[in-house]
Amino acid sequence: MLPVVIVTSVSPRLAATAIERLLSRTGTVGISYAGHPLQRVTRTSSEVVELRDVEPEGDCAACAVASDAAVAATLLADLGRWTGVVICLPTAMAAGGLVAQLDPPDTGRLGLPADSTIGQVPTDPSAASVRSVLVVVDAATVQYDLSGDELLHERGMASSDRDRRSVAEAIVAQVEYADTLLLSGIEDARVPEPETQLVQELLARLNPGAHSTTWSELPEFAAPSGSPCSSSVFDGAAARARVELLARRHRAARLGTAADSATRLGRAGLGRLGRGPLLRLALTGTLSDSGRVRALLDRCLLDDSEYAAGPVSWTAVEDPFVDALGAAETEPYGVAAQEWR
Repeated sequence: MLPVVIVTSVSPRLAATAIERLLSRTGTVGISYAGHPLQRVTRTSSEVVELRDVEPEGDCAACAVASDAAVAATLLADLGRWTGVVICLPTAMAAGGLVAQLDPPDTGRLGLPADSTIGQVPTDPSAASVRSVLVVVDAATVQYDLSGDELLHERGMASSDRDRRSVAEAIVAQVEYADTLLLSGIEDARVPEPETQLVQELLARLNPGAHSTTWSELPEFAAPSGSPCSSSVFDGAAARARVELLARRHRAARLGTAADSATRLGRAGLGRLGRGPLLRLALTGTLSDSGRVRALLDRCLLDDSEYAAGPVSWTAVEDPFVDALGAAETEPYGVAAQEWR
């Protein structure tokens, strides 16, 4: 079975550096995506093996990439020429769709019903299997990115005109799902030690179980038996559980008060994750009293009578985050199909 390492990042430069380091190991082949229209580039450290256009899949760019990469990895495994494959996903795309293609869960792709056919392609699950999902994060910019509400399209990184995710949302999705984290800027001391520690604590809050690696370790990371993780196979079920953990709805007015109190308890930032009518808010930082913050947030949950009143009463509450995060856009729910997810 051909082991697959998936690379994600919101930095094209860091993603490109990561795949170059990984391909420096003999026997490793890489898959990456570039251009408009999108092309798949299959190559080793010394030569381009194949260039192929990626066929569109409706309006879902991420579905097309996941389907294409899964088929390509299976074909490479069948050739038997390489000992490992590295797949570098487009900027800001999360790895869940591709993992589900290569190692499909019983419940179907991305938690959809088993009979769902969105983005599904026939692949041989015994040919290639995901060994690790690596996210590369820039230590010098991640605090700013997580605490702001800049959108991906403002940086030219959106997957489509309808992709309205924030940069913070893309980073959180990638970090939460990955099992391995590379924090760039530490080995070369580009980021001061106190700031490095703060960033490490911050990312540990998002994914406490992620293994840390370095640029110097990457070539061996691509070896068939070189995974630094406790398991030689990526745990897709555990990754899905991490990203689905924050599924509860909060009442906005009480959440605004709690967030204001929490920011006074320690160094923290509040970011809007998404711009649709249903929003996910992230409170990130190194807080001095996490128990008190948790209690504040618990008091934001709907009580039984409020839940019974239904969505009409919930949506009538004035948004307390407009001044800090801007007004929410009222696009139809379901925009996720347009995004790098």
